[in-house]
Formats: sequence, C-alpha cells, structure tokens
Amino acid sequence: SRDCSLLIWEVGLTTRKKGSSRVRACGHEGPIVCVSVCGELFVCASASVDGTVMVWQVNQARLVCTIAEPQVERLC
Repeated sequence: SRDCSLLIWEVGLTTRKKGSSRVRACGHEGPIVCVSVCGELFVCASASVDGTVMVWQVNQARLVCTIAEPQVERLC
C-alpha cells in the first residue's frame, strides 16, 4: 500500500468474516509494489520502492527478515 504497510486478508474458511482485514504489518519506508505468498509455509514477501524485501510470518505479521538492496560504490 502507499502508506508503507502490508494488509494481510482472511481468505480461507474460518470463523472470521471472509474478506476482512486480518493484520497490518509495518516496516517499509516506501510504498509496497509487489507481494508474494507461500501458503504452505505461512509466509509472504513484500517488496518496496525503498529497495527492501521483507519476509513476514503471515499468522502474526511478524517480520522474519529484511533483504536490502546492496550499496554499491560507483567507480566513475
């Protein structure tokens, strides 16, 4: 989303109302532009224009790790 947060939605058959927002994960410093989900491992990865990819545990919106764009020194 543009407010730098990731909303995780309920889509399975549970006692919660389907289509309701479940949890909000925050940590990016720029808008999120891509998300990939692995239902088998209950994780998702979000990519942001801030140059980071964050891997989240879906059940609790817990940040597992952050992968940052490497800082490369320009030679020219």
